[in-house]
Amino acid sequence: MTRADARRATIAKIRAHYAKLGIPLDDLSDRQIELGVRQLAHAAREAGMTGEEATEAMRRAVESAKEKSAEPNEASSQSNSS
Repeated sequence: MTRADARRATIAKIRAHYAKLGIPLDDLSDRQIELGVRQLAHAAREAGMTGEEATEAMRRAVESAKEKSAEPNEASSQSNSS
């Protein structure tokens, strides 16, 4: 398995894991997931979070990322309908 194949397999496992938890990552790119999981892991270690706290942090981060990615689309659709 190449490094790229391993990375894709890992991202697929992360997507499946969070989908089971009710946190779909469909709207996020593989790169966003990779960076987000790394940031979450670092923050969880630094803060001494429990697994449940880390999962809730991921839920909030995904919602925030969805809102941020929707903002430019909403602005452009509002200006197009004017």
